[in-house]
Amino acid sequence: MEKQKVLIVEDAKLIRDRLTSALAHINDQIEIHTAIRLSEAVACYTNVHPHIIILDLSLPDGSGIRFLENVKKETPGTIVIILTNFPFPQVKKKCKLLGA
Repeated sequence: MEKQKVLIVEDAKLIRDRLTSALAHINDQIEIHTAIRLSEAVACYTNVHPHIIILDLSLPDGSGIRFLENVKKETPGTIVIILTNFPFPQVKKKCKLLGA
């Protein structure tokens, strides 16, 4: 059985570590990858082809929204979960429209 590949894109170490720990405890069939910067996320996405992406929208070197848009164009079946503290309804709406 193929492992589920998960990419966590989050610049906050505490959140990234807690997500990694929580996912690791689910079962041993999850392969976890992490990225702190958008450029790292793009490289990991290209090399690993994750099934699931947990994505922060505010990253040091760019917008997660553009990454979401590109992922959904290239691989519409990839599950993208947005993790952000943006309180704006228009951001939530845009992410939903893009397929998150």
